[in-house]
Amino acid sequence: MDELGRKVAKGLRIREFEAQAEVYDDVAKGRSSACLDDFPVAAHTAATLSGGGVLALVGEQIDPLPYGIAVAKNRPGLRDAVRGALDRLIRSGEYAKILKNWYVEDGAVGRAAVNGGG
Repeated sequence: MDELGRKVAKGLRIREFEAQAEVYDDVAKGRSSACLDDFPVAAHTAATLSGGGVLALVGEQIDPLPYGIAVAKNRPGLRDAVRGALDRLIRSGEYAKILKNWYVEDGAVGRAAVNGGG
């Protein structure tokens, strides 16, 4: 935090909070000017906090990445079931709807892959 604080423009102050909800509440009430968070979280919060319209999302998502699901290596049946379910969601179009609902379309994948994130 100290290094970041030294790089901040003169007159600005970086604040730390215990909980994520406190950050957004502080910005919404005008006590803080802005906050930085993961894009999907910021986008969803801006769209839904107090019914939307309280916060504005500024800028584009930087380097969107796909999300992953971890399954224990000793559970190949579960791994295959999850992969199959995801592939069905992708093919049906429901996957795209879910991603849009959570503002993470830019991280979409075309198929579910085992160990595909490496």
